[in-house]
Amino acid sequence: MDSSNIPQDDNAHTLGTNERKKRGPTMMPKIVKGTSNGKKFQVNFNYKGQPIGKMRPKLSSMVGVWSRSLVPIMYTTWKKVPIEVKNKLWACVTAKFDVGEDRKRFIMLKFNKTWKPFKYKLTTYVKEHIDEPELLRHPPTGQEWGLIPQEDWNQFVESRKSVEFKNLSESQTEWRNKVPLNHGLSRGGYVGLEERIQRATGVYAPVPREDLWVEARKTKNGEFRSEDVKEKAEKITDLKKQVADGDISFQPGEDILTMALEKPEHPGRVQATGDGVTITSYFGRAKRKSIAIDIENIVEEKVGKIVTQRMIEFRKEFMKEFMKEFNDSQFPPNRLQSDRDSCSDLGERQDQGRPVAKDQSTPIARLSKGTFCKLALGDDLNIVAQGTMFMDNESNATVHGMPLASTDVCVSIDVAFQKNAILPRPVRDELILVSHAIGSIVAWPKKFVITSNNEVSKFVSQDVASSSMPPIVKSLFSFAKNVMHPSGSIIINFDPNMFASATEMMFLGRDDILQFCRMEQISISVIKLYMRLLFENIKRCNLEKRFKFVDPEFFANGSAHDSEEKAKKLGDIMESIDPTQLIIFPYNESAHWMLTVIDSYEGQCYFFDSIGHDPCQNLKELINSTAHGKINRKHCIWKPMKCPRQPKYVEHCGYYVMKYMWDIVANTNVSIPEKFVKIQSYTQREIDEVRCEWARSLAAV
Repeated sequence: MDSSNIPQDDNAHTLGTNERKKRGPTMMPKIVKGTSNGKKFQVNFNYKGQPIGKMRPKLSSMVGVWSRSLVPIMYTTWKKVPIEVKNKLWACVTAKFDVGEDRKRFIMLKFNKTWKPFKYKLTTYVKEHIDEPELLRHPPTGQEWGLIPQEDWNQFVESRKSVEFKNLSESQTEWRNKVPLNHGLSRGGYVGLEERIQRATGVYAPVPREDLWVEARKTKNGEFRSEDVKEKAEKITDLKKQVADGDISFQPGEDILTMALEKPEHPGRVQATGDGVTITSYFGRAKRKSIAIDIENIVEEKVGKIVTQRMIEFRKEFMKEFMKEFNDSQFPPNRLQSDRDSCSDLGERQDQGRPVAKDQSTPIARLSKGTFCKLALGDDLNIVAQGTMFMDNESNATVHGMPLASTDVCVSIDVAFQKNAILPRPVRDELILVSHAIGSIVAWPKKFVITSNNEVSKFVSQDVASSSMPPIVKSLFSFAKNVMHPSGSIIINFDPNMFASATEMMFLGRDDILQFCRMEQISISVIKLYMRLLFENIKRCNLEKRFKFVDPEFFANGSAHDSEEKAKKLGDIMESIDPTQLIIFPYNESAHWMLTVIDSYEGQCYFFDSIGHDPCQNLKELINSTAHGKINRKHCIWKPMKCPRQPKYVEHCGYYVMKYMWDIVANTNVSIPEKFVKIQSYTQREIDEVRCEWARSLAAV
């Protein structure tokens, strides 16, 4: 891999330098100050469960601060640190950062990793002054060392003077000097290296660990750090070619790097992957060799292969099916109106007039009206799912190409209560468990299909709401629910000119998509993707000089940026735009979305709120303080708009903000106040038009 285009950290390694500037202790005052109001910083994690993005170094630095100040140095190993101390550390993390309990193991490993270097630094101090007992009577002082209790310091110094520690230290030094293939990464480690490679190449996909291993052992000039490293790198290149040609294959727990280094992985870690990655999480579990394998294990292994194949096929066909659903949808693409009619065909279907073949894959077209039912297995009381029963009118009916037995009926499974229950009529290697058949039609024994005129079962979950989704949204819901990994995400790239920000990408998570499809509260990522759609449309219409979008993530209440940074950013935007350019500014506070449109030329702020509230104080202070001297008035005039209001007791504010933005940019020949005259509320159909546009834009990513 060519490393010439890979940017380096400011404190990256330099081969041949005898002295390098040392980092002082990090105190992170902005983090401490920024969260004093109770707001937490959002931390993103990659596919390996490691922190990434702008919060990665901040989290790492705060872990270092807390490990130096809260963990006593008298304990010889991390295992001996009391659980009460570790719980206190975790409480500090969760008070400042928005991280789940599932991240606790990784972060506690980071505490261990930062605590050890601090003790090593103290050990070096003791060794340097071993002949100066007066200096060792008291712990070192200053911000670099923190406040070390005298009793802990006395115990620490005595332990470092002992013969046992001296022997241990010499043996560890001797062992370390024998390691010939050390990397030279900075504090960002392999995670930071992978991010730099992704930014340099423009490909935001996992980087093979053998490539990371090689890049970590190069200097800033792209040279290998030793001849041993060069030899291994050449071997890796040769092995990659053999794998591509199909000449070699790997055993479980092996890959190109293990074969090149000619030694197995350490039981507690995996080389060139960063912190927290274990052999099990990277290579998977070894297959059990027991002869008495029960049916559950057989199904588990078989299902793994099936799911993998289904994911490949689903992704391959998803775009094709997705666009078909869209073209068949009752919601046609919206259009923007251009000043110069340059986009009169914006959003036109590319296949207009093309005959659409009937879907022959399921018997839905010829089934009678369905009946709500519960589905049991073995016993009427053993309810495993619920769905819809169809009574087929044809004697030679088939389901997935197989004849329908006279004792069976066709059912559509909507909700699975026992997801791992085995279907009574599995469909080849495609549908085996009840969870696999959600949204599909399968055969079910009549005697275990329970119908009732009573109200819907108390077990009904939010998944039932998928029946009321527009087809294209329902397809997206099925994709996210059944194909995406629970912690998976989709990388969204932005035009650098859209937000005028260094952040040109984001991760759209599976939960973001599911919440959008269910019309629940939506995240900043959902809003940003819709703004991306609007930006692409106005570019095609040559309307970039009419509108400027503001990144809602940067300005959100509780973001990682303080009020001064936000004011400076907004000021830079105001100074850079044309006088007549409107600033589109969605804002989120306390999980509520609102919209402000700033007209610098008129010195006015049009404020939209779907529940009719006045502008919040934080937003007004930000814009008023920034607008002074940058608009054509002495003071900014706020104009709360009589805009469509959302129904009571629902959480549709985000969808209304997306619709507001569309209405504003869709017709530039009408003033903003005139756009919303006499519109009391949006209909569900109008909101669904926005949802379909959003889903369509995601399919095109």
